[in-house]
Amino acid sequence: MRGSLNFSGLSTQVFDSEVAEIRRASLQSFKRLQVERAARIHLGILLAIFLSIIAAGIYLSRFALLTSQGGLVFGATYIDATVRIFMLWILITAAALAAVLALFWAWKGKLLPFVGAVSLYIVVGFAGAVIPSLIQKLVVSPNELVKETPFIEHNIAATRKGFALDKIEEREISGDKPITSADISANNLTVKNVRLWDRKPLLSTFSQIQEIRTYYEFAEVDNDRYIIDGEIRQIMLSPRELASASLPNRNWINERLTFTHGYGVAAGPVNQVTPEGLPVLFVKDLPPKSDVKELEISRPEIYYGELSNDYIITKTKSHEFDYPKGEENVYATYEGAGGVEISSFLRRVFYAMKF
Repeated sequence: MRGSLNFSGLSTQVFDSEVAEIRRASLQSFKRLQVERAARIHLGILLAIFLSIIAAGIYLSRFALLTSQGGLVFGATYIDATVRIFMLWILITAAALAAVLALFWAWKGKLLPFVGAVSLYIVVGFAGAVIPSLIQKLVVSPNELVKETPFIEHNIAATRKGFALDKIEEREISGDKPITSADISANNLTVKNVRLWDRKPLLSTFSQIQEIRTYYEFAEVDNDRYIIDGEIRQIMLSPRELASASLPNRNWINERLTFTHGYGVAAGPVNQVTPEGLPVLFVKDLPPKSDVKELEISRPEIYYGELSNDYIITKTKSHEFDYPKGEENVYATYEGAGGVEISSFLRRVFYAMKF
C-alpha cells in the first residue's frame, strides 16, 4: 500500500514539473513573439486614425445635447450641462491619448501604454453611461424644480427669440369700456370676421359631409384670410388628404404608384351657418366647386400634407388616381417640381437599396 502511494506521488510530481516547464516555454515564446515593424507601423497608423475619428465624433456629439428631447425641456438640461459634457471631454481625452499611444506603439513597439489608454477609454465610456443616470435619480429628481429652473428659463428665452416673441409690445387693456354702435361701425370688418366655429366640431363635420370616400381624410382645420368681394374674409379650411392606410385594396402598386395624392379642400367663412346648423361652404365636393371666384382652385392635387404617409413614385407608366367621378375614376400625372428625380444609375442603386 505504501509503495503504491509513493509511486503515485512521484508520478504526480513528475507530471506537475512537466506542465510547469511547458508553461515557462510557452511564456517565453509569447514574450519573443514580435510583430514585424512594417506591419506594426501600418496597424498603428490605422488605429490612430480610427481613434482620432472616434474622438472627433464625440466632440461633435456635444452639440447634439442642444437639441436632445430626453430631458424636462427640449435641449440641454442640468445633467447635460454639469455631467455629460464633462464626461464627454474625458472620453475625448482618452480617445485622443489612445490615438497618440497607438502611434507610439507603431514607432517604439511598446504596447502596454496603448492598452492602458484603451482600457481607460472603455472605463470612462461605461462610467459616462451610468453616472448621469445615478446623479439624475439621487440629486436632480428630489430637487428637480431648483436644478432645472435656469434651463427652463433659457429654453423659454430661446423660444421667444426664435419666434420673435421677445419683440412683442405688451399693453394692459381693461375691457370695461361699453361698446356702442359707433364702435361696431368703426370696426365693422373685424366684427364681421368674428369666429363662431370651433375647430374640433368643424373638423368632425367636414369629415362627415365632405370626405366622400373612406381613403380621404381631413387632418386639421386651419384659418386663413382672403379678399372676397373687395373685403378681407376669415376662412376656415381643411385639405382633403389621402389616407393610404384606409385604401380598400392595399398593395404596393396602389400605395406607391396609383393613389399618390389627396384632392381639393373644404372651406367656408368662420361666422356663417346654414338653416340646418351646418357650416356654409365656399369650396366643396369633388372636383372642387367654388361659390366665389376668388377661391377657385386651379390645382387641387395635394401631394404634401399633414398625414404621415410613406413615399410615392410619380410620372410612371401607371396612371395616378385623381378623384372619383360616379362609377368611374379620373386619372392624372404629377406636374409639380417637388420630389427627387431618379435620373442617374447611381441614384437608382441607392434608392433600390433604401426601399
